[in-house]
Amino acid sequence: MARLQYSMPAFFVVTGVLGAGCCALLRPSAAWVVAAVIAIIAFLLLGTFLAIKNHKAGRAFWSGVALFGWTYLVLVFGPVPQLSSYLPTSVLLRYLYGYVGELHDDFQMSLYVSPMWPTAGSDGTKNPFPYSPMSEQFWVIGHSLFGVIVAVVGGVISRQLYIRELLSEVVFLND
Repeated sequence: MARLQYSMPAFFVVTGVLGAGCCALLRPSAAWVVAAVIAIIAFLLLGTFLAIKNHKAGRAFWSGVALFGWTYLVLVFGPVPQLSSYLPTSVLLRYLYGYVGELHDDFQMSLYVSPMWPTAGSDGTKNPFPYSPMSEQFWVIGHSLFGVIVAVVGGVISRQLYIRELLSEVVFLND
């Protein structure tokens, strides 16, 4: 099995994207939402273009990026909005919001991602669970960031499967 090797510029790009995503999640705003949505759509359009243009392992990577990324976006922002509340990333975002939302009082508590978890008990006390209503800005930024992560993971998996297939063909030809 081939080792995963990536360049330092790729490492810095990934670190920068994750850092910007974390900043956006800490202080969600309309500007961050626009930036996140434009970034994920531009990244996936670039991935689709490079999947068509590239050859061999590069095509495998970008095909995985496009397939996993667009699938994730359709699941989250697609025609069945209730479906997104059952994704593991939505559960993780609700959990994160339970902690991040307490840091800042200016969050808009406007979007209930799932009615499965009530926000207050029958006596009006605060819900002991970290799942709370989430601002729409936090939800969109978080899912855009997870979209990039899911797309890159899909690209890595696709590339590794392609390399594994090549290696098995070489072994088969040598026998």
